[in-house]
Amino acid sequence: MSTRTDRDELAKRQWDEWFLTRRHLLQAGAFALAGGAAVRSFGPIARAAAQAEPKPGGKIAMTLYTDVFSFDPPVPSDNPSIWTMLNVYDQLTRVAPGSREIEPGLAASWDTSADRTTYTFHLRDGKLPDGTPVTSSDVVWSLQRLFKSATAGFFFAAFESVTAVDPKTVKVQLKQPWAPALADLSLVSASILPQKLVEAKKDEFFNAPVGTGPFYVTEWAKGDHISLKKNPNFWNAGQPYLDAVDFLVIPDDNTRVIKLQAGEIDIATDLPYSQIDSL
Repeated sequence: MSTRTDRDELAKRQWDEWFLTRRHLLQAGAFALAGGAAVRSFGPIARAAAQAEPKPGGKIAMTLYTDVFSFDPPVPSDNPSIWTMLNVYDQLTRVAPGSREIEPGLAASWDTSADRTTYTFHLRDGKLPDGTPVTSSDVVWSLQRLFKSATAGFFFAAFESVTAVDPKTVKVQLKQPWAPALADLSLVSASILPQKLVEAKKDEFFNAPVGTGPFYVTEWAKGDHISLKKNPNFWNAGQPYLDAVDFLVIPDDNTRVIKLQAGEIDIATDLPYSQIDSL
């Protein structure tokens, strides 16, 4: 019989393995930003506004240093794809802001078996922008598709199966206890897709994808911009605050800086280090 110390040591080794594997993927997938992000601000006015209650409405424009590679969750590993997909799709779990803690996503809660090999997820009332509900069958289909993926499936080697208990409940079975299981399910590759819509539209679905996330894609002008609009049926009542988001593809460093300084964009990403102090 294993002791608590044994279980703690196993969990630590599993987390170490998880972080090493993820670091390898990030290095291979051009995840790292060369500089950082800058937000256009107006000194004290901006600071005062940040402390006030959020005001619904409006739109922001944010740059991407290159175009999205794909909106098919298991496929890409580049930041522009991930940033955009995280605004469109939900995952069962997600990383809490400013931490490494895992919090509920599309799953409002979950139960864990005593031997830590079975997770039972209880879903929220997630809906697509047109009001179509996403159910456990969509979750099962999405995760089974992911487990078979040649690009991201290796992250889920500890997962045995996923089954629907009822329309709002999903059971995930592990091959053995795996401490980072909930963290795995927060990865963008584990996004939940609407099965019937993907099967009906096939590759065309990924040109203007929809999900249960806060926004959906209304237009992807490849090489130029991606336009997102608020999902009126987002499960988190009152959010998102914004009506729309525009991701502008601007590969040139100087152009991003000039547009930020001119107030033509709200957020610039991947800025050159030499410009940080002046900005």
